[in-house]
Amino acid sequence: MAAAAQRATAAPPPADLDQVSPERLARLQQVARDRCYDVIPVLEALHDVGNMSAVCRSADALGLGAMHCVVNGTRYKHSQRTTAGSEKWLDVKVWTSTADCLRGLKKAGYQVVTTYLNAKSIPIQEVDWTRPTAFVVGNEREGVTQAAIDLSDAVVSIPMTGFVESFNVSVAAALIMWEAQQQRTRRLGRQGDLGEREREALLAEYLIRGVDAPI
Repeated sequence: MAAAAQRATAAPPPADLDQVSPERLARLQQVARDRCYDVIPVLEALHDVGNMSAVCRSADALGLGAMHCVVNGTRYKHSQRTTAGSEKWLDVKVWTSTADCLRGLKKAGYQVVTTYLNAKSIPIQEVDWTRPTAFVVGNEREGVTQAAIDLSDAVVSIPMTGFVESFNVSVAAALIMWEAQQQRTRRLGRQGDLGEREREALLAEYLIRGVDAPI
């Protein structure tokens, strides 16, 4: 399973459960149970930290567990707001090469789709999101790179019926994640994709990452 490839199966040392209220423990258990690693957003050289923060929040809110960032020579920045919040609960992997990132994901069993509008683009609703899938969104100025397009299994677009020709990158990512979540829940009957061992390891990580962190 591709999800297992994104997760370490050896649980870290257990946190002191005496510091965790029953309500908080139940919430962390629920989040770990519903976490999805078979859908991964790939952010390609985003310039705006605010957009990165927004994608992090949407990914966490919609149950995704991981995000990959390609910096392509730009410095990866953590906003204080993001680091203190949703990014704490995500597995973020940083790459310096789009090709290395996408080839690595393909080797791990993911299909790769890239947001790009051309004659071959298919609507996001036609993607099989029940398969392990990584989707690429480009930066605010140039969009996705040719390398991302060339390495993609498909290029996708978000149907629009108004006058504007594109969405903000964080909005586009959120719409794609929403479609993936809805399709997986409808067709699989669940969002989460981790086995029991991976869920236990993830719960232990959550407890260590922040017993007192907001959730």
